[in-house]
Amino acid sequence: MKRIVALLLLVIIFTGNVCSAEEISDTGTGAPVLGYEGDTESVWTDGVMGYGAGNAENRAAEWGTIDGGYEELTDKLEKTEQGIIQHMVIMSLEGMNKAIAEGSLNVYNKSSAFIDKVLVSLGNISGRCIESASRLAELTPPIAENTGANPEEGSDENQQVEIQPEESQPMQPADVQPVVPISSSNKVIIDTDYASDVDDVVALELAMVYDNHAVIDLIGVALSTTYSRSPMALSHQLASGGHGDVPVAMDTSGNGCQVATQYIDVMYQGGSDKYEQPVQMYRRLLASSEVKVNIITLGFLQNIEDLLNSQPDSYSSLNGVDLIREKVNTVYVVGGNATGRPSFNFYWGNNRDTTKAAKFVNANLPCRLVYIPEEMGNDVFIGGFYNHMDKKQTNIVTRALKANNQEYGVVGWDPFGVYCMVADMQGTLVENDFILHNGTPYISDTGAFQWTDSGETVTGRYLFEKTRYGGEYNQPIDLLLNEKFNY
Repeated sequence: MKRIVALLLLVIIFTGNVCSAEEISDTGTGAPVLGYEGDTESVWTDGVMGYGAGNAENRAAEWGTIDGGYEELTDKLEKTEQGIIQHMVIMSLEGMNKAIAEGSLNVYNKSSAFIDKVLVSLGNISGRCIESASRLAELTPPIAENTGANPEEGSDENQQVEIQPEESQPMQPADVQPVVPISSSNKVIIDTDYASDVDDVVALELAMVYDNHAVIDLIGVALSTTYSRSPMALSHQLASGGHGDVPVAMDTSGNGCQVATQYIDVMYQGGSDKYEQPVQMYRRLLASSEVKVNIITLGFLQNIEDLLNSQPDSYSSLNGVDLIREKVNTVYVVGGNATGRPSFNFYWGNNRDTTKAAKFVNANLPCRLVYIPEEMGNDVFIGGFYNHMDKKQTNIVTRALKANNQEYGVVGWDPFGVYCMVADMQGTLVENDFILHNGTPYISDTGAFQWTDSGETVTGRYLFEKTRYGGEYNQPIDLLLNEKFNY
């Protein structure tokens, strides 16, 4: 509760007079940014990521806020990377609020670890503000584990801090299921071409960050590639991130894409060799879920094609189409582009099976389908801090990046896809400068992608667009990943 009161004051500071997207983006590459206290070699201050120089104390001195008044402090902070802090503060508060409601010390502790980092990050700049909040918070008792007893009305246990995201849900046609609010539909299954580019590894790491804060509930990961060591590498990464109980699936029927990459060979040792078949895992997880599930595909679409074609089994009496219609909220597909050239995930290595799968899914998926095109992540570059901060390569992500000659970071295709998915699930598209187009997608026999806006005609098919330079998303995503790195 102490941390909640402190963060509430920060929310007031950063959101009291909300800047426009233009004002926020005007900070640019050389603008002052937030760094970790006393860490002059922070990822935010070393120049490697291009975010300027100087630690928090130096920046505070430059701004004249150490001895300045509260009004000046507030004015200066509003002109910094407001969107970053707002995004993460809201996310942390949602996790804390969920913990209080459920009496869950586990979720509370995970969220509070991140809150500590936010407070430390801002410590030298707004120390007096935080100290004041902390003094006020001393009057607030810490959360107690839920013993089953009902708190008395009017007690502190009944008080909850709740931030409602703006509703941004497009209309749905009669044959497409309506969007379910995140409060009852935050379950996510990731379908990944793990073993192609390390961006899949980074995307999974980002998903685990969101899971730690109860923003999503990661319930399964399926592979659309079939390298024999990939399931072990995947399970090792999940276990390293504290999610070893998440099931892994890989196809052995020959319908997957055979891809082997060096980074898998430095990740697999210590991982479990137990995995399911993708269709089996999907049907089991969907049938047993009491709420609708979201799926994001970071690679090829054969697993979703096979799920659509699946027949009733011991898990469900429904065929694949009906099971998806009943149990899936949205399928997010990272793929497609506006260039007219074949999209990697729709036409890999002249593999026409990947094109056939993409076309089939596009034509037959009975739920909401959202495309996150490749160009969304083309100018997003993240993950360089791993090599900088982990010289001994103790982190599994660092080793993967190094093995694949991507130690200075990755193009953010798949991690940015996860970021976009969360923005859509939370209804924060406007805050993140995203537009969701309603229209009709077309996939050619060569995997080329074409989109036609449908205007007022609702199709159940949607396309992401971002309205600001992708480099402005680097820092918020890296900051989230860094939180997991230090967790």
